[in-house]
Amino acid sequence: MPPVAGLVGSRWVGGGAGRTRRTGSHAELAAGRALTRAQDAGIDRCSVRRYTAGAQWTERGVRLLMAGVLSLDELIGLLDRFGMKVTVDLDDAAADGVSPELVTARLAHALVGVVEAHASRAEDAARTAGAGVDDIAEITLMAFAGANCQRESDEWALIEWRAVRLAMALSGLDFDGPIPSQGQVGSGDVLVRTIRTVAGALSGMATAKRTASDPLRPAGDATDAGRALSKAMDALERAAADAALHRNIGDLMRMTD
Repeated sequence: MPPVAGLVGSRWVGGGAGRTRRTGSHAELAAGRALTRAQDAGIDRCSVRRYTAGAQWTERGVRLLMAGVLSLDELIGLLDRFGMKVTVDLDDAAADGVSPELVTARLAHALVGVVEAHASRAEDAARTAGAGVDDIAEITLMAFAGANCQRESDEWALIEWRAVRLAMALSGLDFDGPIPSQGQVGSGDVLVRTIRTVAGALSGMATAKRTASDPLRPAGDATDAGRALSKAMDALERAAADAALHRNIGDLMRMTD
């Protein structure tokens, strides 16, 4: 995979898996979701519009969104603190058609990765020190505190954000396996196919639930979420067709120990 435009001296690569950085407040979460939906639909950021209570998101709206995002220097400093050395070349990025906002989003997602790796190591240390399953479940909820989730709709917004990005990551990662590749992305094996299908269904269900729990949802969101929920059920039905095969594979795996 080619290096990310605008990042120099970094091993981190990506294929557009994430487009906006989620921030903690309810308003920023809602605005970030609007920008993400528009960009996922292929709309240029300068043409992004979101109609809510008469407000229209345009280029000025993008600037307002970015006001709640860490600067490039701040992100680079945090990544350096976690051991990831990154140099940003915005001129190089612009030559490749990559906006400063997209470079910022890529760095923000890289930061998510290094922080998750740190959290994983901290969890391992806690287990070694005697933490049990209930303890790990409790500390997992600290992510919602860190995201400043104030109400149920905020919690579902974060769950949806995670679920959608999980599905995007699974679709973009290159897996080895016997199933023919789609373009440059390896399709892996039957289990990878089922995992991708279920992850896609989870993202659709999370979107529907987030929409239903949000009293401030824009007009038309419920219709889109209903379509997503219907497609999620179709995906679960496709995944269920592999259930018998996976049970047999599971039986064989248990026999190997």
